Amino acid sequence: MVKKNIPEINIDEIMHKIREEIAKRKKHENRAPEDNIDSPDIRETTTWRIIKKIQYKLQKYAFYSFIYNVAFHFKQFIPKYKKHLVAGDLHKYHDEEFIRNSYRKILKRGPDAHGFNDYLMKLRSGTMNKTEILGRLRYSKEGRKKPVKIKDLFLKFLANTSFRIPVIGYVLKLLISIIRFPQIIRDIQGYEAFTNARFTENTNLFKSVNGQLAQKADLQGVNEQLAQKADLQQLAQKADLQSVNEQLAQKADLQGVNEQLAQKADLQSVNEQLAQKADLQIIEEIKSHLNNVFVQVKDHKFHILDQNQRLTLLFEEIRKRLPKPISTKQIKNLLSEENHLFDAMYVAFEDQFRGTREDIKKRAEVYLPYIKKMNGGVVDSPVLDVGCGRGEWLELLKENGYAAKGIDSNRVMIQQCKDIELDVIASDVIEYLRNQKSNSLGAITGFHIIEHLTLSTLMKLLAESLRTLKINGFVIFETPNPANLMVSACNFYTDPTHRSPLPSSLMKFLFEFHGFSSVEILNLHPCDEKLKLSGSDLAERFNTYFYGQQDYAIIGRKE
Repeated sequence: MVKKNIPEINIDEIMHKIREEIAKRKKHENRAPEDNIDSPDIRETTTWRIIKKIQYKLQKYAFYSFIYNVAFHFKQFIPKYKKHLVAGDLHKYHDEEFIRNSYRKILKRGPDAHGFNDYLMKLRSGTMNKTEILGRLRYSKEGRKKPVKIKDLFLKFLANTSFRIPVIGYVLKLLISIIRFPQIIRDIQGYEAFTNARFTENTNLFKSVNGQLAQKADLQGVNEQLAQKADLQQLAQKADLQSVNEQLAQKADLQGVNEQLAQKADLQSVNEQLAQKADLQIIEEIKSHLNNVFVQVKDHKFHILDQNQRLTLLFEEIRKRLPKPISTKQIKNLLSEENHLFDAMYVAFEDQFRGTREDIKKRAEVYLPYIKKMNGGVVDSPVLDVGCGRGEWLELLKENGYAAKGIDSNRVMIQQCKDIELDVIASDVIEYLRNQKSNSLGAITGFHIIEHLTLSTLMKLLAESLRTLKINGFVIFETPNPANLMVSACNFYTDPTHRSPLPSSLMKFLFEFHGFSSVEILNLHPCDEKLKLSGSDLAERFNTYFYGQQDYAIIGRKE
């Protein structure tokens, strides 16, 4: 606090100057020297009025000085009001915490369920960044009604919105990404540190819970020892009583004592079973929580690895064009990276909705007899799995001694397959088949891939499959069954990359049209029997349409 220096008022000095001024005026007016400033004759003169005016101003100045000092001392107790928010204040939060704090700071309320889930999914998948979410909240219809100003948000939000313009937006985003590369690296490192911190917290929580369970087990052991000691004391007392009663009681009395001991033992065993059941329930809850944490950490790891890979490719393309201007081929290579924006998100999607590796491998065992029947899966007649995904079918073939290889366009899934030493490559399915020799493959399989293709691509896939298969080779494609209304109307659209359901009659026609013979439709994966109705023909028809097989496989042979 800076205190302003105010000069003190010296009345004697002022009066001395006034007297000197009066003396000069007297001399000028030829007045008697014995005139005194305090005499009644002087009071009505001009000099007296000047003195009165000076005294009034001095009093006014003293009053204002007093008010200033009071206001200056009380200023430090007045709270300062921060007029503007800064976007960086909200960027320090992550994931769910970022969404909640953004709603509270901008809209002055908590997030609704729909908006929270929508923004969280887009934030985790990389569809939107934090600046875009803040801009959509601030400049929404509700946000414009709130008197909240966020410094440096408008231009950043406008720049991020311009990135969605085709081609131009991508070039702008590329240039800004090169400029902001150090900041991007710091953001990735910060998010990785945040993830590691969360993982460390959950690990410490797990250790503390294990410690508590161990202490509980120790206490239980001590209680059991005390109970055994008490039982021994009771048995000793009863033995003493028995020795006394042997002369007075009959054998029936001893049987009654034994029955009581047996009942007590039964109650003790029941209590032990209840305690074990409660402990198992707590352990299962902890395991479930930790499993969710490990899944999230794995998803974040895949996302970070995918981002690093795309940044590496970006720098390679930039390095190629220096110092020459960028070519059309290099621009196409840069734009092709847009096809891999959701690779990590789709891996997390399949982990949650498709099932575990063990479940998928068990379902795929139904196709092993077809591979055995055609004598395929050898080195000169391998099995090709298109859209191999996480590689469950390839792993099953490898475990049964068959030669197989897979292709997929998802680079994160390709890396997962390579981690377990499967023969896979990243490629487009049509481009790969066109580079294969005719009559070179023993079988071509594809599980839940044809519903992702356009009709034109599907026709090319069938034509190239027939060309590359050996005689008596098989094509096996599995897809959701639209004859099940729950699948065609609801479950099919859970995957946002699906195009349209494919009825089995349509696929049979397309197989035969392209020259496949012995076309077979194999209905698979019925619904749980507990869901089905019973008791009438109407209930059976209802079960057929709503609780029938959820998938089907179409199998064709080349003659």
